[in-house]
Amino acid sequence: MDLQLSPDMVARPLEPCQAVYRVVECACGRSVKKDGCNRLDCPSCRMHLSGRRGNAVLERLEARSRDKSVCYTVFTFPETTRERFAVRSAFDSARKRAWALLKELGAAWGFCAVHPVGEDGKTFHPHLNFLWVSRDGFRPFVDVEWLRVHWSFTLGVDVSVVYHQFSGKPGKIAHWARYVSRTFPGWHWWTGAVRWYGRYPKTTRKPCPCPKCGEYPRYVGTIPVSECRYWETEGFLLGIPPPWERESFGVRKHAGHYQHD
Repeated sequence: MDLQLSPDMVARPLEPCQAVYRVVECACGRSVKKDGCNRLDCPSCRMHLSGRRGNAVLERLEARSRDKSVCYTVFTFPETTRERFAVRSAFDSARKRAWALLKELGAAWGFCAVHPVGEDGKTFHPHLNFLWVSRDGFRPFVDVEWLRVHWSFTLGVDVSVVYHQFSGKPGKIAHWARYVSRTFPGWHWWTGAVRWYGRYPKTTRKPCPCPKCGEYPRYVGTIPVSECRYWETEGFLLGIPPPWERESFGVRKHAGHYQHD
């Protein structure tokens, strides 16, 4: 049976990177640094954003008790079910059910990232990637056959595929965190951000302190590249102050962070 592709099962056109200048402030004053737009649908920012998300995930996973392994469980959707679960409401319900199954096997906290395509990067092949840590008293060994049976029941099929691994090796865990956290430009509108479950540790990352004054830089906003280029070519000749020295910026939300007009 050929899979009938609905609008929810194809990638959307990509837009070019909308680079900005990020403005930070410390006791030394304000400074700017060129940065990508960091949109989930930006192919140019893909590697940077995937790495940043992977490092944030890894930091939380490293906060687990040192005697506990990290579990990596993947729930797949058979081809005959993909059209049905391309609908977000049905897919989200299946994702909640997948975490509920892991909780029955001892999961305490973890996160899920959606991968919408297979290894070819084109064919709609959604799967749920969970990295999780077990509760006290539970071991990382799980009954995978039990998971497959209950996942098949959730999907309404006779047979489904569920993969499960676990490891306490830092290198292996780091590889999983970065692989699972990668972004999929063109599918960003469907996959969304990663989702955390349970009482997971909070991140404590801070920017590097200023080498001159020792303060941690405070984020002020972002400025379009066009404004900075105008000032560099014409504005400073007219005596116009740099755009990053303005008292305030017009703020609008964009792609998970504040972009300033």
